[in-house]
Amino acid sequence: MYINVHSQYSLRYGTMSIEKIVSEAIGFGVTQLVLTDINNSTGVMEFFRECSEKGVKPIAGIEFRRDKKLLFIGIARNKEGMKELNDFLTYHNLEQLELPDVAPAFSHANVVYPFGHLGELRSNEYLGIHFPSCMNCSLWIFH
Repeated sequence: MYINVHSQYSLRYGTMSIEKIVSEAIGFGVTQLVLTDINNSTGVMEFFRECSEKGVKPIAGIEFRRDKKLLFIGIARNKEGMKELNDFLTYHNLEQLELPDVAPAFSHANVVYPFGHLGELRSNEYLGIHFPSCMNCSLWIFH
């Protein structure tokens, strides 16, 4: 399952429309997909609609970044989890607070930290591993 997918709603990081992402996923035989746009959930409703129409299981999340630094990815387990992620992001945006390096103790969302995260993990927290050489990605990804 792909857990870190960016759409056109991830400014400067995602260029594909939700429709194109879902179509491409189907072409690769993907049956469930997580949309984790950067610091927003703008495309979630469109993503759920598109996935439902095409028979793909949609899962929603948010990739939390401070400037260019990936802090963590929050993946909602249910509607309450998406509310937790959105409430957390909204609070920091409205109060103009910097996003922390460590996620709060979400009750209905899982958290994936980038490999190398130091510290003890809660039961709903994981370390992600990225193998760019093993993935189907553009040769221009680092240019």
